[in-house]
Amino acid sequence: MLGIRPKTLSAGAMPVVVGAACAAAGSTYLYATSEFEWVRVAAALVVGVGIQIGTNLVNDVADHFKGADTHERMGPPRVTNLGLLSPKAVIVGALLSFGVAALAGLWLASVSSWMVLIPGAAALACGVLYTVGPVSIAYLGLGEMFVLGFFGVFATAGTTFVLTERWTTRSLVAGVAMGLLATGILEANNIRDIPTDAPVGKKTLAVRMGDRNARRFYSVVIAAAFVAGILAGPLPWTSLVLLCAPIAWKAVGPVLRGAAGRELIPVLQMNSLLEVAFGALFAFAVLVGTEPITLGTSGVIR
Repeated sequence: MLGIRPKTLSAGAMPVVVGAACAAAGSTYLYATSEFEWVRVAAALVVGVGIQIGTNLVNDVADHFKGADTHERMGPPRVTNLGLLSPKAVIVGALLSFGVAALAGLWLASVSSWMVLIPGAAALACGVLYTVGPVSIAYLGLGEMFVLGFFGVFATAGTTFVLTERWTTRSLVAGVAMGLLATGILEANNIRDIPTDAPVGKKTLAVRMGDRNARRFYSVVIAAAFVAGILAGPLPWTSLVLLCAPIAWKAVGPVLRGAAGRELIPVLQMNSLLEVAFGALFAFAVLVGTEPITLGTSGVIR
């Protein structure tokens, strides 16, 4: 469980929930008598969470060998560095997670469109290359782009696509919102790890920007997520996400006030809670706020 990091899995799960809501809203899908569509939702969840778990495990073992995880680390313990699991066991766990995600993704492609294999394969590859290799994504400071793209836009809009076989503006914009919230989790983590990342050459965006600018960037990312979520529509229903503002402030406030080290661990927890609450409220807003469809004499169906 330490290696999987369950408190971060909202980044893989909630975009799928939001994407499914975007697909369900204003269509016959929501009350379909067949369970087949719901199987697609479950498969999409397996893909999102599987890639997240695999990425976390790869990060655990890669940071250990690259020297980013030491006894000076301020974050939650890492299983490879502490010797709780062997590197081989962690790698096997990562491969199993990626493998299950790949199988679920192949099935989704077979029942929707093989087009989704391209970004899906890219997401798997980036999950491995996030911290592996001499030019790994995290060490180049490109982690935020990876999270925004794959744990935001693709996870959300991709879920809508495998359910409806079309890309929609709403799911793409909602994907930006969810991706920004997931990026916040990463950024808070990287701000905390600046003192240990910089000496070993892990040039995350936080390291490159410096502590003060990284904290400002974090607050902008969270604020921008609210803007994107509201603009995704339907208005005014999506303004319900503003109910999450108190949770957002519990995350942003300590960062702006200079919280450091282990003081930032509650920020990560608040950011994860924010993504769950935000995603749930957005999904509710989309489902209740979208105009119903009238199908001839068959009545009104949402």
